[in-house]
Amino acid sequence: MMASANSMEVGVLGLQDDQISWEQWTQEDAARAELPLSVDKRETLPVGFGLDTSTQHELPWGELEALSL
Repeated sequence: MMASANSMEVGVLGLQDDQISWEQWTQEDAARAELPLSVDKRETLPVGFGLDTSTQHELPWGELEALSL
């Protein structure tokens, strides 16, 4: 996952098939993560971002594939 200090959207990065190069995975509009609006309906922006990669889970991806996270 990736975030920018000037955008409320959160993106997803993944390894290409060669397991060396990174690429941005494009999500459908309904599947994109976004930060919530503030109480007064203004956009909120990230000030920091943490990601724990210590555990791995296999998630279904389509009907016949799975992602190892």
